[in-house]
Amino acid sequence: SSGSNLQYLGLLSAAVLFLHTATSYLEELLFKTLGYTYASFMILFMCVLYVLLYLVLVSALGPRRCKHRIVLAFERIHYFDIAAVCLLYVGSNTISKTALNYVSIPLQMVFKTCKLVAVMLSSGIILGKRYTMKEYVVAGCFVSGMALFTYGDWIGSGGASRMDQPLGQLDMMLLTGIMWLCLALSCDSALGNLQEKVQKAGTIGGEIELMYLQSVVGGASLLILTAATGELRDALLLCSRDARVLGALTAWAVCNLAGIVVLLRVIGDFSAVV
Repeated sequence: SSGSNLQYLGLLSAAVLFLHTATSYLEELLFKTLGYTYASFMILFMCVLYVLLYLVLVSALGPRRCKHRIVLAFERIHYFDIAAVCLLYVGSNTISKTALNYVSIPLQMVFKTCKLVAVMLSSGIILGKRYTMKEYVVAGCFVSGMALFTYGDWIGSGGASRMDQPLGQLDMMLLTGIMWLCLALSCDSALGNLQEKVQKAGTIGGEIELMYLQSVVGGASLLILTAATGELRDALLLCSRDARVLGALTAWAVCNLAGIVVLLRVIGDFSAVV
């Protein structure tokens, strides 16, 4: 019934809101307080953690069932679709975390509020959906309101008074951060719709299997990248020396993984725009 669906959506929305708040706090702690800077390793850590949790969970069903589920997940999905989803998944997460080296969390949240309109526009290209002008106006008003609220909160908390660096250097950092955020927004707008397309096509078991595939392919790509750039070694050394960083990184990965799984459930049961 519509009532039960509304309650179900409300429960999922509350879970997403709570987990998003927790991850935002932990990102602020890592990047702004503990001096963490390794964005690619951050996503690699999350991917490895999810793969391990997935294997433990599925192994509990028995060795034969475990092997069947893993192989089935790869056999039933179109290779082009999963490649695009994994590329966008890694790109969106890594780029948005890289931006935190240049901008504040509130500014990142302002850009995230713009995701709604971007997803609506890309859904017309990827899924062939159409929206009325009224729906675009409502979405635009919602985005504007959220952006103004976040900006006001940032000003009220003294975020605009950070002038401990030369103005030119601050401007360059801000522009660089905005560039990364725009790129992440572009990835996000396509990612949600591609995930919806894959899930509703029935090519995989569900959000858990989709998350597993994203983590395997994305983790392998990031392992090569971080090893080549030296980020893997530096990040591992930092985690081994500072228990606070390792603890915050682990808590962030758990909260973010849970949030992504819940978000994928929303996308699968409703839509990427929701």
